[in-house]
Amino acid sequence: MKHFTLPEGLTDLQREKVKKCALKKMATQFQSWKKRLWKIYVENGRKTPEFKGEYVKLADDWDEFVKFKESEEAKKRSRINKVNANKKKWHHRLGPGGYKYGLPKWDESERNMKAAGVTPVTETWPERCRTWFYAHGGKLDPKTGEVLEQASLKEATDELLKAIAEARAGVYEPEREKDELSRTLKSPEHPG
Repeated sequence: MKHFTLPEGLTDLQREKVKKCALKKMATQFQSWKKRLWKIYVENGRKTPEFKGEYVKLADDWDEFVKFKESEEAKKRSRINKVNANKKKWHHRLGPGGYKYGLPKWDESERNMKAAGVTPVTETWPERCRTWFYAHGGKLDPKTGEVLEQASLKEATDELLKAIAEARAGVYEPEREKDELSRTLKSPEHPG
C-alpha cells in the first residue's frame, strides 16, 4: 500500500477490490511488456538486451526466459492462443473507460431521444443485448430510434433483431446460456 494513496475510510472489502484490480492490471501490463521484449530482442535477430537501466534486473532471468519462450510448451500455447484469437468475429469499441463510461453515455442518448418524442428500439431489448450492441459500435438514429446501418454490425444487428422477435413470439424460451445474444453470435456462452 506504500505505492497507493486511497481515500480515508475504505472498508476492508473496498481495499481488497482495489488490490485485486491493481494486481490484474499489473499482470496485464507485465504480459504485454514480455511480448514486446520478445518481439524486439529475439524475433528481430536473436539479440540480447544490454542489461543496463530498465533492463538491469533482466540479467539473471534472461536465459531462462528465452529458453521458456522457445520451448515446445510455449510454442503450443502460442498456437492455441492464435487459433482462439482468430475465432473472434466481433470486437468491442468501448475504449479505456469500458462500460463505466459507456453505459451513462448510452442511457443519456436514449433519454434525449425520449425527450424528443422518439422511442429507441433498444428500449424493449434485454439488457445484455442492448449493452453488447452499443459496446460493439451499434448506433441508433436519433430521429427515428431505429438501428443505423453499421457495416461492421450489419449481420449481427439483423440476427439480434430476429432473435429478439423470435423470443417475443415464443419460438424459443431464452435462458442464460441460450439467450438472444448467444443465438445471434451462434456460439454458446460457456461451451463444455
